[in-house]
Amino acid sequence: MCGWLALFCDVMLAATFKRSNAKLADYPLTTVGLQVEFFAAMDMGKLVEGSVGVLGKTRFMSFVQGAVRCGGHLVARSSATSG
Repeated sequence: MCGWLALFCDVMLAATFKRSNAKLADYPLTTVGLQVEFFAAMDMGKLVEGSVGVLGKTRFMSFVQGAVRCGGHLVARSSATSG
């Protein structure tokens, strides 16, 4: 499950950055760095939700962070640098 959760974090962080910067919508996005902290196990069959905030962005780089909840409980926190 940890691999799936790390991928989920990477995709949700990248998608948020692309939505926040219309100029880069048609360009590929590369994750420069991804950090995921796991706090708890997820229960099978429960809804998994993610929330993301953009910390900052430059012309070609973005800095974002997010949290993942399962059944209302925090299961992971992530941050990424993309460009």
